[in-house]
Amino acid sequence: MEDIIKTFHRTSISLARLLFGVKDPYFMRKVFEKSEGLSQACINFVKSVGDSSTSNRDNLVATIGEIIDLCDYIEHLNLSPATSLVVLKKNLFLLKLQVLKYDKKETTIPSIQSILPKKKKIDEGKNSTVLVSTITKEKKIDGNRQRILDFVCHFPNTRTKEIIDEFTSLSQRTVKRTLKELVAEGRLQKRSESNAVFYFPSNVN
Repeated sequence: MEDIIKTFHRTSISLARLLFGVKDPYFMRKVFEKSEGLSQACINFVKSVGDSSTSNRDNLVATIGEIIDLCDYIEHLNLSPATSLVVLKKNLFLLKLQVLKYDKKETTIPSIQSILPKKKKIDEGKNSTVLVSTITKEKKIDGNRQRILDFVCHFPNTRTKEIIDEFTSLSQRTVKRTLKELVAEGRLQKRSESNAVFYFPSNVN
């Protein structure tokens, strides 16, 4: 099980690299969703250690297969650097193999916390990007501002219109004001392209 957990950690980091490298917002969201799905499937698999049922194992294998298929689409459409995809697919195939070969007679159940991604930085040459799930804030913020900040952190390079569409319960004025405040505080950055404005976390280059 220890080998599976180590490979899962490497796979999670590879998924985060891909998340920040994908050029298309739709596929960026799909990568994020599949990353969450992989974490949950792995947790369920670990919790089922010692059970006779293979449903959680089969679900984890199926989830891995879905991510591999997604990688093939992204590669075919040339939406991400090839290196990130090669490393991710290598980790996914290894994880799948380890899960399929896992001996159900092993009864030592590791801590659930041990399979969750650690607070690590991803080396990107001269730059480093903090994993979305471990982004820290110097000061705690609440309510709608936190929700908007989390959304942009999950989906960097999001247009103002997309953020407004996501938070339909808020007025356009409120969303724009909140974005302006988050930029002023240094939590977000923005860039203009043609007539559109895009927002992304301050720690993502």
